[in-house]
Amino acid sequence: MKTNVSDTSRMAFRKLKATGKIEREKQFVLRVMETLGPCTSRMLMNMSGLERGNITRCLFDLENADRIEVVFKDKCVTTKMTVNHYRTKKGDSEI
Repeated sequence: MKTNVSDTSRMAFRKLKATGKIEREKQFVLRVMETLGPCTSRMLMNMSGLERGNITRCLFDLENADRIEVVFKDKCVTTKMTVNHYRTKKGDSEI
């Protein structure tokens, strides 16, 4: 499948993956989620200090790996938009 992702973006992603930064960010997000309980991506961004795009990537990867789940949807107090609230799956406290 051909995408419009630039070569520089692909190279940057490969470098991050090779250095282990992506995996470390996912583990960090899981630890923050364990502390917060059900939380939104914005809450994770505010608590972790990670950029929103990195949080979104982590959530996407963790949900696909069946390590987190959406527990409910509700309005964001900041944006007033309906957002997902995520939590770690039961028994996934070992990171």
